[in-house]
Amino acid sequence: MNATSGPKVSNAPLTLASGSQSAVSVESLEFYTSLAAATYCGDVQNNNWTCKQCKKVPDGKLVLSFDTPNYDTVGYILQSDSKKAIYIAFRGTNSIESTIADIKFVLTPYPPVSGAKIHLGFLQSFQESKDIIYSHVTQLMNAHPDYTFYVVGHSLGGALAVLEALDLYQRDVRFTPNNLQVYTFGEPRIGNPTFAYYATGTGIQVKRVVHERDIVPHLPPELLGYLHEGSEYWITDDRYDIAVCNGVLDSGSCSNSIVPFTSILDHLRYFGINTGSCL
Repeated sequence: MNATSGPKVSNAPLTLASGSQSAVSVESLEFYTSLAAATYCGDVQNNNWTCKQCKKVPDGKLVLSFDTPNYDTVGYILQSDSKKAIYIAFRGTNSIESTIADIKFVLTPYPPVSGAKIHLGFLQSFQESKDIIYSHVTQLMNAHPDYTFYVVGHSLGGALAVLEALDLYQRDVRFTPNNLQVYTFGEPRIGNPTFAYYATGTGIQVKRVVHERDIVPHLPPELLGYLHEGSEYWITDDRYDIAVCNGVLDSGSCSNSIVPFTSILDHLRYFGINTGSCL
């Protein structure tokens, strides 16, 4: 399969090259960045949809704010009737417990798929939250079968977002590529090539955004057997210059082209929005 690198664009829609019917604009990517950034806010964690980034969804109704005991898996489920949408968001690394999850980077079997292996810490962090999320989200599907479900996350939260979308897809046939989408920002690699091709092959739209030289999307390294899933949207300047790579996973036409010249600072800001803190 040949790599497909989309042209650099301004604020025009970016269309996936694989024939997908979906298009995404810079404004849309900024919107989902705000939802991911809101996971770091204490008021959201306390079931109050009142943070700066929360204003992006003025009619947002928090269905659940969760925080698990062992791996500190933090996030929320939000309902917006005006957008006919359910948002499931995961926070990135922000505590000792979530750091412990990050450093457990040995590949371990991914039970749903033969031959697939994923990061042990990500799997354990996800397993601690998946059942309570599934319970609430299936109830929302019962009540709103015509809504679209979006799963978002920054950093570690991006990895958890992918695992969450796959879990919904595997456990309930009502979740399909037609009503389930994933947006991640600064997402680390999750698993081996078998996992990456499985996740991409489900048809679920995984839009993986990388800001310039952000180091985290290049971890764990490919040399350890890891590969990214989904389509990459590489921000090549501070905000509006974006290249799209679709067709070859971890394409050398996008952010892999700058390795090893990476930066942690680019991990902490996407589209001018602070990611990693509630500012």
